[in-house]
Amino acid sequence: MPSRQAVIHSDQELPGIRAAAQAAALVLQQLCAAVRPGMSTLDLDQLAGKLIADTGGTSAFCGYL
Repeated sequence: MPSRQAVIHSDQELPGIRAAAQAAALVLQQLCAAVRPGMSTLDLDQLAGKLIADTGGTSAFCGYL
């Protein structure tokens, strides 16, 4: 197995990383609060996509296939 080296980020990159992590945490919190019995995974996927877009982000998996 190839060895993996740790990625070291610069001080200039840290605010962007922090903002992305905060946006991801917000989306997760909102998604968890919206879950209801009977919701399909498609419903959750679509809601997650909307919540991600609302933060100004893009889903790494949206439209992948």
